[in-house]
Amino acid sequence: MEDRGRRDSGAYRWAIECDGHCIGSAGLVVDPDQHCASYTVGVFVAALRGRGLGREATRLVIAWGFGVLGLHRIQLEVLATNGRAISCYLACGFRQEGVRREAQLYPDGWKDFIVMGVLQSEYVSR
Repeated sequence: MEDRGRRDSGAYRWAIECDGHCIGSAGLVVDPDQHCASYTVGVFVAALRGRGLGREATRLVIAWGFGVLGLHRIQLEVLATNGRAISCYLACGFRQEGVRREAQLYPDGWKDFIVMGVLQSEYVSR
């Protein structure tokens, strides 16, 4: 992963590469006043999903956010039906905090989103 973010913007984005090709991205949007950040990750090549690449990227970004930025909290939202992603986040230390019911409209209807977060104190104790 390579840091492509600007330090003064509060937004950090990384490309996820595999065999020299960009196959996804990860990012943090930081609220410096609250010492927290919102996390996003995606592996765009369907054939490469399920191989632990998202989990590795998530662990690296969490470690960087807590270690380098000194964040107190990292949070995310995930589609409630995305079991693979939820398992990844749980394995990386996130906890489910709530559900945003029917939060977004998709072509096949309204979808729920799970809110998850990990605190720096929980990360250190792992």
